[in-house]
Amino acid sequence: MADHKSKMETTTKDRKKEKQAAGFLLLPRAVSAKEYLGLRGAIKALHATGLQILVLSIAGVLFMILRLQVDIILVSKVIDGVSRHGKLDVEVKVKSGADKFWQSIMDSANIFPKVCSDLYKNVEVLEGDGHSVGSVRMVNFAEGSPIVKSAKEKIEELDEAKKKVAYSVIDGDMMQYYKSFKATLEVIPEGEGSLVKWLCEFEKASEQVPDPEMIRDFAAKNFKEIDEYLLKA
Repeated sequence: MADHKSKMETTTKDRKKEKQAAGFLLLPRAVSAKEYLGLRGAIKALHATGLQILVLSIAGVLFMILRLQVDIILVSKVIDGVSRHGKLDVEVKVKSGADKFWQSIMDSANIFPKVCSDLYKNVEVLEGDGHSVGSVRMVNFAEGSPIVKSAKEKIEELDEAKKKVAYSVIDGDMMQYYKSFKATLEVIPEGEGSLVKWLCEFEKASEQVPDPEMIRDFAAKNFKEIDEYLLKA
């Protein structure tokens, strides 16, 4: 009996120890100052990291928006630039010989108003002789002229052997519509007659300005009228 009682007391004491141990594990324990500071630092670091991630995310979104706006501006400029520049050309076959027709072009200050009075009012030579590189002339068009009434032209290139001349418009009404306008004319022998080639390169002042198709047609009509005049002369 004594042994049985002793075993029961031992078992009871062991259970009390187990309960105390379990209670010790479940109950909060005191935290040291060092552990507290470490935990506080970890929380601050976590907050700082979260803030950095948020800032970086916002910065990334703003960068993408800015980049998109820049791309749109660049694309619009490219499209705008392409739409304002252009070239037009025309070829006119004439019955007059190349030498004879070329000479009429070189004497345009006198020939054009005389032969094409419905197109030209007069041509004034302002600088040079009117038919060499650097010469400047003011062309005043007649009522039948399309778009413009005056244009100051400067001869930029001249090749007598190839019967080729290039001139730029540097002032006058045309500059209201075109920032730049350069025309090249060439007379090529073709059998007993000639082939007159005319090409213009231009930059429009705005997108609303039409391509100079009327000026191209004006030039073609001019060449035909000169040819008719030369054949009768």
